[in-house]
Formats: sequence, C-alpha cells, structure tokens
Amino acid sequence: MSSPLEKAVAAYSYVANSLRYGRPPDETPTRNSRSAELMIQDLRGDCKDKSALLVQLLRSMNFEASVAAVLTSDAGRTPFLPSARFNHALVRVEVDGRTYWLDAASGLFAFGDLPAQDLAVRALVLGRKGFHFEVIPLEDGAT
Repeated sequence: MSSPLEKAVAAYSYVANSLRYGRPPDETPTRNSRSAELMIQDLRGDCKDKSALLVQLLRSMNFEASVAAVLTSDAGRTPFLPSARFNHALVRVEVDGRTYWLDAASGLFAFGDLPAQDLAVRALVLGRKGFHFEVIPLEDGAT
C-alpha cells in the first residue's frame, strides 16, 4: 500500500507532467479555472487550472489542500497582500503533518521544490473555510 506522501507525489506528478501549460484560444480570456473534465480531455491548463485540479485530486485522497494566489518575485516584491494583482497560482498541502508548496505549472520540479520566483513571496491561501496569508519559505517548498 502506498504511503500518504507517495499518494501526494503521484497526484502532483500527474498534473505537473501529464498536462501541458496553456488553454485553447477561445478560453484564454476566461478567468475561472477550467473543469477537471475539460483538462483531462485535452490535457492542458494554465496555473490556476492545474492548481485547482491538483487540489481536487489531493482532497479526494483526504489531504488538506488549498490553492494559493501569489505575485511571483520576478514581477516585483510587494510588502503587503492583498497587492494590486496576483500573477500565479500554487498549491499548499499538508502531508503527515508537514506543509508542502507545489507549483504544478512551472516545469519539471520535484515534489515540494519550487522555482526561485515562488520562494519568499506572500501567498493568499484559499481554503475551504476562508482564506489566510502566509509567506512561502525561502529554503524550499516544504515546512
């Protein structure tokens, strides 16, 4: 039987590696995330789409997972959230008492590893019962 971490890694690997980044041209201006059904049919989605699908998969396995909206550091650092804008979506998940930050849309990163522009930025974590703010750790994607 797979461990909780192995299950979470499998969900992340599926979304990060099987779905290419992008949307069909007619859906580009749409702000809402695409449905899981559409993404599985054409195997593509943007960061919010991939993050929403990953959260759905993780929650179906009883993990506490949430989408987190961030302004990546390559767009400039803002001292406070909410800032004027967000430009990326990540996932925050708890596995075996440890928090992991996942970026399923930024290429080939291992579970819990994040690109530099995602580190040490403030995140608006959108949970089931509300929202809260956190700073993503500088060291790596896990705390």
